[in-house]
Amino acid sequence: MNILDKFLLEKKFLIIVISCIDIKLLNNIIKNISSDFKGSVFDITKLMLNDIINFDKIHSDFDNLTKRNNKIFIITPFYPGKLFNIRINYHINISINEELIKKKGIEKTIIDKFNNYNKLYKINKYINYSKYDNNNIIEDDIFNYIINYITYKLEDGNYNKRLNYLKAKHDESKSDEEDTQSVDENSIEDKISELSESFSVHSSSEDDNDPYINKILNKIEQDKLENDIYLRSSKISADELNEPDDFIQIQDEKNLYKGGRKIKYKMNIFKRKIRKKMKLKYLK
Repeated sequence: MNILDKFLLEKKFLIIVISCIDIKLLNNIIKNISSDFKGSVFDITKLMLNDIINFDKIHSDFDNLTKRNNKIFIITPFYPGKLFNIRINYHINISINEELIKKKGIEKTIIDKFNNYNKLYKINKYINYSKYDNNNIIEDDIFNYIINYITYKLEDGNYNKRLNYLKAKHDESKSDEEDTQSVDENSIEDKISELSESFSVHSSSEDDNDPYINKILNKIEQDKLENDIYLRSSKISADELNEPDDFIQIQDEKNLYKGGRKIKYKMNIFKRKIRKKMKLKYLK
């Protein structure tokens, strides 16, 4: 049972509202998000843009949809929650600044209606669209916000407390390991320094070619090399280590260990990457 299953067992429904005055953007984003959660999309855009909003029809259509799926994603240019008889879990708004409004040619009627309901909104999370390079990253963040909400609400917050406790223990253990690595690395350097000083007094070719001495030096150099590789590889995140090969596109093998492991992901596998993140969050 994963955390979504557990949440639905406790709360019965997952109802998420995603609003944005850029209707085209909203429709592009919701496809992957709803698919990742195996949810149904309830698009009330047309009904909300009518001169008179038919709330009775919205409520009736919503009730019928919940009979078929308990995971609903409501999309709309604006959502004045106080006017609805719908109990939602979380409302995410993707905000568009004036420059982008002009650039995208968003209709003034949509903006006016959005502003008219300004005091009736209850939004849990604002996302500033101008800070994102592409829609895939927005999808990733929306997914994470929903997952974080679910973990926060599970078991009345006790599940999240356990996660924080385990994370703190893991960080403490990791810190101890890093201290040990630091000591080991310094001891290796000390050994090399000591041996260098010890052998510096010998200058004959006979000493330089002594197989016993060379064996010791080679062993120390090998230990140092292995330690360096370990230290570099320890910077790789758990997600990267567990990522299947078909999720990864390495642009340049020479960059593999430059400043930590640098891996660029194919944009077209973003959906599968999100699903993988979700599958990793199974309850113990």
